[in-house]
Amino acid sequence: MKFSLEITMKTDLSTLPKVKDVYITMLPGDDFKKVASKALELIKSGFNPVPHFPARSIKGLSDLKDYVKICKDGGVKQALVIGGGAQPVGDFNCSLQLLETGLFEGFKVGIAGHPEGSPDISKLDLEKAMKDKKPYADYIVTQWLLDSTLITDFISKQSIPVHVGITGPLKISNLIKFASIVGAKNSLNFLKSNINQAVDLLKSKDPNNLINELKGVTQNFHIYTFGGLKETNKWLEENNYTKKKKKSKKNQNKKKKSIKSKQEKMNYDKVSHTISVDQSDRHVPYNLRQSGPTKVELLISTRVRKSPYWHLSMKAGCWRATIYNRVYHPRGYVKPEKGGAMVEYAAIKKHVTMWNVAVERQIRVKGPDAEKFTDYVITRDATKISTMRARYVILCNNKGGILNDPVLLRVADDEFWFSLSDSDIGMYLQGVNADKKFNVDIDEIDVSPVQIQGPKSKALMKDLIGDQVDLDNMPFYGLAEAKVGGRNCIISQSGFSGEAGYEIYLRDATLYAEDMWNTVLKVGKKHKLMVIAPAHHRRIQAGILSWGQDMDNEHNPFQCNLGYQVSLSGKGEWDKQADYVGKEALEKMKNKIKNGDNVHKLQLVGLELGGKPIEEYAPDFWLISSDKGGEPIGFITSPWYHPEKKTNIAMGYVPYEGNLNANGFPIGNFGKKYKVHLPKKYSSKPVDAVVVPIPFTESFNANTREK
Repeated sequence: MKFSLEITMKTDLSTLPKVKDVYITMLPGDDFKKVASKALELIKSGFNPVPHFPARSIKGLSDLKDYVKICKDGGVKQALVIGGGAQPVGDFNCSLQLLETGLFEGFKVGIAGHPEGSPDISKLDLEKAMKDKKPYADYIVTQWLLDSTLITDFISKQSIPVHVGITGPLKISNLIKFASIVGAKNSLNFLKSNINQAVDLLKSKDPNNLINELKGVTQNFHIYTFGGLKETNKWLEENNYTKKKKKSKKNQNKKKKSIKSKQEKMNYDKVSHTISVDQSDRHVPYNLRQSGPTKVELLISTRVRKSPYWHLSMKAGCWRATIYNRVYHPRGYVKPEKGGAMVEYAAIKKHVTMWNVAVERQIRVKGPDAEKFTDYVITRDATKISTMRARYVILCNNKGGILNDPVLLRVADDEFWFSLSDSDIGMYLQGVNADKKFNVDIDEIDVSPVQIQGPKSKALMKDLIGDQVDLDNMPFYGLAEAKVGGRNCIISQSGFSGEAGYEIYLRDATLYAEDMWNTVLKVGKKHKLMVIAPAHHRRIQAGILSWGQDMDNEHNPFQCNLGYQVSLSGKGEWDKQADYVGKEALEKMKNKIKNGDNVHKLQLVGLELGGKPIEEYAPDFWLISSDKGGEPIGFITSPWYHPEKKTNIAMGYVPYEGNLNANGFPIGNFGKKYKVHLPKKYSSKPVDAVVVPIPFTESFNANTREK
């Protein structure tokens, strides 16, 4: 539970309760310089000041610039931009005019919400004003209210957080007086129709009834201290809302025990590798020990690189990360207690998102033999990839094992970029050409991508790059040169989500990361852009594979839905004539499969399964048994909950039974049933599962693997 409160210019700071955010009113006649000075005093006293910027009390643009500058220079990070109740003293009549100046860039911006209306503005105008202001705002602060039903309804209609206004303790007569003044008509009616309840509430000086009714929809409450700071402070302390006593070791130990009791107890002496799953065709089996979500801390050190966007991800709220291509990779922005990854899922399904995917390192192959070399290391025909087009490709070793599945960009006749998944292909490519047989240079280059994914991605991109690129006629995997934030980029229509989307490849990213990133954030505000982690949930729905998780160098393409990549020469054609690494082994496998022989033990399949919703990454490869139970025979690689299907889905490996699709490539036995052994938090017993086609949800731009 988080509380903020309002003070005036006359408030003695020594009397303030121990809350973090303190809002400073700017009443008609107040000097903005004195308000700013009060904000700086609050910073020195350890508070986060939130000065009001009332449009109708600011004389003009010059004063506004001075007010903002003083605040920013003094370290103020947050502002509440409002209309103000007075008659205009200058050029500004509404808060939108302030927001449109662009001067609040860099502030966390709050705007006013009026669920009960305002005595100065009609309901229709209020609704229009809210719609116009929200693209500039990070959250809403409401007038003080008493009717929880009205508040809940208001919050349900908002796309940004709402801080609900409540009164501090005060007498009933004062409450009615303030309700009349600020236009809280419904709260006034609520008081009159529930007078006994209201009197009891205020006699006990305890607004907790309202807070308890709203805990399910908000954790943010903004206190209007009409009854005085002393009573408010007393109420906050009595309810332990502000007490932050230093925890004794005894209390810390109790807390640790409490946390442990909520987790599954793990006896590591009983954890063992499962050998009943047939992995005899692998040199290094998947580790099938079920050790659970072990609590460790990611060590941040110079052994692993920080991408040019790392600090920007931290600013955006990144709270967890993994390592990918020896670079730290942000994997979560919304914490579990605030809705976690499913909040990020809602953003990519409804609006537009930006991902830091700088870990997709770019390996450039450039020179007279660039096409010839590239054609030799990928399984599909590189000569059919036009300049300024990209393609999803795979690279295999001489045994047919998948080394990487990058997106390959042809940015010039003699230049290709391998946008890598998670393996050391840069060094591999240099090794392939160690004898300099091909006249090419092979280097990692300072290009870092971000992904712009979601249904509003095209609208955002149009605002971002204007008429530099004809996005309406840009094909899937099409490329174009464009400037973003004044910096040179390659734009592609592609992504790792299955939603509509684009990727922005920033050149000289180490130098210009902030310019590009911050421009996207600024332009994205009106489209409700949210910075999120790569959409693991949505990529599973689309059947997009993750190297190292769903396949690796000991998987052949046929066993993980990538058989169509073998000798791919054109749409629906598999007749690549040129030699390439792994061709001999892969063609032999293809012929054996055609003749009904098995070339691998396990096949990747799609599954729908029971259990409570899986809304977090799986810490282990959960085991699969036959539908009658017994010893495990397979394992899950990528599970998640599918909100639209209202069931869990997963990709996983089960014994191959010889089923082929229309093009002769291996698939699962659709309808075949299994049991999946989920952790106890999802089910106390094995859950039913059934094999289904992949993808689970069709992509905006369907890939060949989906056909």
